[in-house]
Amino acid sequence: EYYTRVDREADMPILVYNIPSKTGVNVTPDTMVKLTEKMKNLVGIKECAPIGQAIELYLKVGKKINVLTGSEFAAVALMAYGFDGAVMATANVVPDAWVKMYELVKERKINEAMELFLQYAPLFNAIFSENYIGPLKYAMNKAGISCGQAQLLPLIPSKPETRKLVDAQMSALGLTE
Repeated sequence: EYYTRVDREADMPILVYNIPSKTGVNVTPDTMVKLTEKMKNLVGIKECAPIGQAIELYLKVGKKINVLTGSEFAAVALMAYGFDGAVMATANVVPDAWVKMYELVKERKINEAMELFLQYAPLFNAIFSENYIGPLKYAMNKAGISCGQAQLLPLIPSKPETRKLVDAQMSALGLTE
């Protein structure tokens, strides 16, 4: 009902964001089928559910709307399965790497895309080793993108040990001076 109401009241493209681990609400593939039938402004979904549900979703609505993943650790695989792309938090830190992974997948160079992903996986693990907003903002600042730090509860700055992990991984990738 929420999405159909927004659709009726807002004349603009709508992207559903399904992140059940953060919201406690899961937009199931069957619900998305219904939404594709009812909503005139629905253009896609950013799917952050587990990979099995994400694939089911793609099979059910992937020809009707854009299906994007929001999961760093499944992105290359899901794009290889046919997802239209990804919306990655870590693209704020390493946008060129994510663009290259996307391009490699679209060129069907899946092994190369996976190899590139594995180079960055330790950094992504460091960023996601605690609530990712604090470490992500820390990494963005280290990369020269001034964005302050997480300071509104429940989001807080990253822990010192997490900052050390991020520093080490960014240094290993040549992302800091």
